[in-house]
Amino acid sequence: MTHKNYHNQPNSNRLDTDRSRTYEYAIVRTKDNIKYSGAKADIHVWKPLVWWGGDFSIAQMWLVHSERESTVEVGWHVYPDLYNDDKTRLFTYWTGDGYVNTGCYNLVCSGFVQVGSEISLGSPLSPVSAFNGPHYQININVFQDVENGNWWLEVQNDMVGYWPSSIVPKLASGAEEVQYGGEILDKKAMMGERAPHTITEMGNGHFSEDGKDKAAAFSNIQLLDMAQSGYKMPPDLNYFAPKPYCYDIALDRDKNWGMFFVYGGPGRNPECL
Repeated sequence: MTHKNYHNQPNSNRLDTDRSRTYEYAIVRTKDNIKYSGAKADIHVWKPLVWWGGDFSIAQMWLVHSERESTVEVGWHVYPDLYNDDKTRLFTYWTGDGYVNTGCYNLVCSGFVQVGSEISLGSPLSPVSAFNGPHYQININVFQDVENGNWWLEVQNDMVGYWPSSIVPKLASGAEEVQYGGEILDKKAMMGERAPHTITEMGNGHFSEDGKDKAAAFSNIQLLDMAQSGYKMPPDLNYFAPKPYCYDIALDRDKNWGMFFVYGGPGRNPECL
């Protein structure tokens, strides 16, 4: 795979409620003032439709400081402009200065240190879930080594590698917030074009009202406090889905899935223009 210069690639920018339809979100996030040293979830794997004009569709976890000044991020995405295909791929991202001058996907720049050989960052995920068929998920765990501040990534019980504390300095004493969910980039909006809303799907293109058997989901959401006394289900989470008629989210819990949410949407529709 040929990587493009990461400075030319749009990334998971900070949450901006004032943006003009460039990045759109359907996420949940921690609502207390507690710092965290780890987060995990089962992210259900889908292949959303993505417009090839520069859009992407992401399902990911963010561990962040403040307004995403420092972040470590991991999940799956469909990003034709980066890979020249529409496959669902595992990815990581990071920034140490709010996406201004530092950070990149996967191993495009120096930063993330890969130590495992079983899982390759940027590799396609297979199989993917099927509507009215079997669902597949990847288990992702991110946690901090409190002795040196490095943030480790574990995928499917395989230690993939770590983000050195030096590249995300604001996360040295833990993450101030953990976020889970979906994000899309509407590239036409970024370029200032007056056009209908993008047709890029989030999740699998279905709204949360279709339920966990049909819509995309994150399940078994758990957090690790700074004492590292064991992963626990959060008591509650806040929602952030500013355009629920385009992409929405619904939080729930049960015996099998623990704390989970279903999310997504089709993008352009009669209510989302």
